[in-house]
Amino acid sequence: MTLTSGEHSLHAALKLEKEFTKHIHEITKVCDSGDDFHAADWLTTQLLDEQLKGVRHLAGLVNELQVLKAKNQALGEWIFDQQLGKK
Repeated sequence: MTLTSGEHSLHAALKLEKEFTKHIHEITKVCDSGDDFHAADWLTTQLLDEQLKGVRHLAGLVNELQVLKAKNQALGEWIFDQQLGKK
């Protein structure tokens, strides 16, 4: 996969995070059906919670970049880069 811009990279990262979250849900279902409730509980309380925070963070970054680029693409990207560097 060739990443052509910062926005494309953020979209690609968000897509991968969503796919990973989907896989966690699938594993949780297998644990539930196999009576491994401890594993299912750990997946949902520890791993899934952290995963969803990451997805929300990336989605927020994508939205922020799109808003900044709405009026002036080059300036919006520059401002986003400056803000991201301070975080």
